[in-house]
Amino acid sequence: MNQKSLNVDFEDRSRMIRAVPCPLEDPRRTGARARVAISSDDALVNAGVAAILGSAAGYVVVPADAGSLDVLVVDVTASKLLEKLHKLALRHRGVRFVVLTDAPCDVDLFTAVDYGMAAVVPRDRIDVGRLREALAAVVRGGAYLASEQQERLHEQIRYVQREVLQPRGLTAHGLDSREVDVLRLLARGLALREIGEQLSYSERTIKNILHDMMTRLRFRNRVHAVAYAIRAGLI
Repeated sequence: MNQKSLNVDFEDRSRMIRAVPCPLEDPRRTGARARVAISSDDALVNAGVAAILGSAAGYVVVPADAGSLDVLVVDVTASKLLEKLHKLALRHRGVRFVVLTDAPCDVDLFTAVDYGMAAVVPRDRIDVGRLREALAAVVRGGAYLASEQQERLHEQIRYVQREVLQPRGLTAHGLDSREVDVLRLLARGLALREIGEQLSYSERTIKNILHDMMTRLRFRNRVHAVAYAIRAGLI
């Protein structure tokens, strides 16, 4: 593994942390149609993917510049993957990406996932079934990665936890154990004074903990912070 590529500044990384996305409504149960767009410089790829998705129930293909997207299918070479995903992530906040590419053996998968990549379908293995399977996994809020990519991603995550997060007393979700304790009690409906009594802190200290956490992770309010912790599986 290229450790240099993971030698990130934690403050930069923490500013990129986004709330864990909720799964979209399952089209098979609700009749809802996931809005899917395609980003490719190859007209044949655009037409082929559109034909595959257009014939599948539960999806509607929309232009890549549509105002509201659920999933974006991105066709890109591995050498330009991170650059393109970064640009798309800035343009399409909260959208998940299904990537069509050559084998991304040298790509920093940790950063790619951070930008929103949720599935990878190798170009030499693209077929109707595999593309629909990848898209269905992403719509459910899951991921679609080959076993070797999962292993590399797990290795990179362990490195970041060991070298970046643990020395700072943080979890993989950017919260330390004290912050998680405060959010857990806040979710139970306790007032700040009661939380302080439970944790042996003053009410002012609890306010400072919440303020620092909400500023660092850009939570809009306490409800947003609690929702993040619940959806991340921390409480």
